[in-house]
This record gives sequence, structure tokens and C-alpha cells, in this order.
Amino acid sequence: MRKIFVVILLLVLIGLIFYINEYVYQEKCPAKILSQNISGEKEIYKGVYMPTLSASSLREDYRPYSFNLDKAAENGINTLAFGPMFYVNDKGEVWLVPETKEFLISFIKKAQSKDFRIWLIPEVMFPEPDLKQKFFHGVPGPIPNEILENTDFMQNLDSAVIEWAKIAEELKIDIFSPLNEADNKLGIEKRVSWLEEIKPKIEAVYSGKICLKGEWNTSAFNNSYSCFAPTIGTPENEEEKNKLAITINNLAEDAKNRNLELIIGEIWSGPGWKGREKSKKVYAMALEACKGKVDGVFILDTIGSRFFPAPAGFEDFKCVVREFYTQN
Repeated sequence: MRKIFVVILLLVLIGLIFYINEYVYQEKCPAKILSQNISGEKEIYKGVYMPTLSASSLREDYRPYSFNLDKAAENGINTLAFGPMFYVNDKGEVWLVPETKEFLISFIKKAQSKDFRIWLIPEVMFPEPDLKQKFFHGVPGPIPNEILENTDFMQNLDSAVIEWAKIAEELKIDIFSPLNEADNKLGIEKRVSWLEEIKPKIEAVYSGKICLKGEWNTSAFNNSYSCFAPTIGTPENEEEKNKLAITINNLAEDAKNRNLELIIGEIWSGPGWKGREKSKKVYAMALEACKGKVDGVFILDTIGSRFFPAPAGFEDFKCVVREFYTQN
């Protein structure tokens, strides 16, 4: 009897934590957070990058905060970035969780019906997930050399990317990327040759904008891509903020001189929870560093809610993003 009472008590406590997290711990946004007005004269992509959306076809707790399109619109977001998560095995085979394709297409259509623009960004992950346990191992990272040297893998990757480029054309997707952070997955040298080779294959089936996600070195591609979207981390203090602002300014000047579009493809604060006030501060500094220099900004938006402290979630810094995205 005592054990039953303890179990019931634990369930009640878990339910209470969930209720507080979802319904009580919803911060009301103050009128002003950012230290300056950072709106620009032109309309920019105001987005979120949602890499866990693909996995949420299998597990709802992987759904990002902005999966709720009404909340996304409320926060001033006009563009949603995400894509299929391709899994790679030791044989070099590339595959999707069966439900993913239908799930993403349905979400795209729903988002477009609410006037959101879409940026489709395929991703690859090794090792494979445990589908029986619905468990995903780690985060996307380098593909092992023995797989990269397997010609079947590169052909399979090409086929997977082209299939989604065709889907992007059919659904009138605004932006398409060959792969997220290709340098991290394929290596510095191999990513250059692959990105050069895959672009005309994409252009043969997709007529929209093609952008390199996670790429800093614009000169490596001889202007074959017209859009670059580096990933940046949040600065921890004013000195780091000023350095970041200088870096972004230099990138913007280079992009302007070469007639390229510069988008901040992802802003994130690194692993580990910094607390809500610190999260707001560091994201505010990152957004201020982007002031008037870029054609778009995308904030990393992963798992939408949590029970206990974890890496910063969108709820922690949504007020900063809302202020930035709604100033225009």
C-alpha cells in the first residue's frame, strides 16, 4: 500500500512540474530588452532553425517550440528552417525514418497555408537510431572516413538530396540547402568538391534559392553559390559581442562586394543551460551584433519544453527574439 502511495505521489509531482513548466513558467515579455533599435530598412528572413523537427515524426517530445505555428507567428517569425534527417549505416546506405517524409510534407503545407516561408535543409547522422526504443544517438557529426571513401555512400547521399530538391520544387520551397554544415559531416576538403558537384544537379530539378548552411568561407566556391549562412555562437560579454559585430561586418562587406546574400543560418548558445536571464542577455548581444548587416537571422529552436534544466530552450529567450523580429 505504501509503495502504491509513493508511486501516485511521484506521478502527481511529475504532473505538477509539467503544468508549471507549460502553463505557469511562461514569461510575459517586457516592453524593451534590447539596448538599441536594430530594425533595418529592408525586410529580412526572421527565422528559426528546427533540426529536431524531423525526429519528432517518431517522438513528439522532439518537437521544437515553434512547431506551434501560432506561437511562431506571435514571435514575429516569418521563415521556418528544417529538413529531413538522413541516417547513415556502416554500408553507406542513406535512409529516412519511414514516417518522416509524409510528416514533413504535411507540416510544410500547413505552415505555407499560414504564410510562413520555408528553408529546407537536409541533415545526415551517424550512427543509426534505435527505432525500437525510439532513441536517437547523440547529435549530427563527422561521418567516419571509411564511409566517406565508400562511393556508394556519396551516390546515395546525392540521390537523397536530389529527391528532396524535387520535393522543394513541387512545394515551391523558398530556400534549399544541399546539406547542413557540410564541412562538419564531410570534412573541409571533400565538402568543397561535393558542394560544387551537387549544385548543378539540384539546379536541374529546383528553381528556387540555393544557400550554403553553416558555411563561412565564401571564396572557396568561386561565387557558384549566391547565398551563405554561417552559424554563430552567442557572445558571453561586451568584448565578445564587439568582436562578433566586426566579424559579421566583414562578412557583410565581402558579401556585398561579391553580390552575395548573407544570412545568419543559426544562432545558438552552446551546450548546458545558462539560466533564463543569462540566455536572454547573450541572445540579445548576438542579435545586436547582426544589426543592419544581414539578409536574415535564424535562431536555433530545438526541443520546445523541458522538465528540468537543460540546454537553453526557445522559451528562455523568446522575448528577445520577439522584440527583434517585430521591430520592423
